[in-house]
Amino acid sequence: MANPIIAAVLSLIIPGLGQVYAGQFKRGAVIFIAVVAVAVIYYYIRTITTSQPVLLLMAVVGLAMIIAYVYDAYRIAKGT
Repeated sequence: MANPIIAAVLSLIIPGLGQVYAGQFKRGAVIFIAVVAVAVIYYYIRTITTSQPVLLLMAVVGLAMIIAYVYDAYRIAKGT
C-alpha cells in the first residue's frame, strides 16, 4: 500500500504523479494532461487579454485543480 503523504507530495510537485505512485496510472496521466491543458489555455488567454479578473479566475481554477488532485492522490493512497 502506498504512503498517502508521499502520494500527496508527489502530486503537488507534478500533478498526477501521486496517482501513478498509488497505482492509478491512467488517472494520473489524465490529471497531468488536464493540468497542462489548463496551463496552455491560461498562456493563450494571457496573450489575448490583460483583463485582471479573467486572469485571476484562470489562476484560481488552476490552483483549485491542483488542490483537488493532491487530495485525490492522498485519498487513493489511503485506500478510501
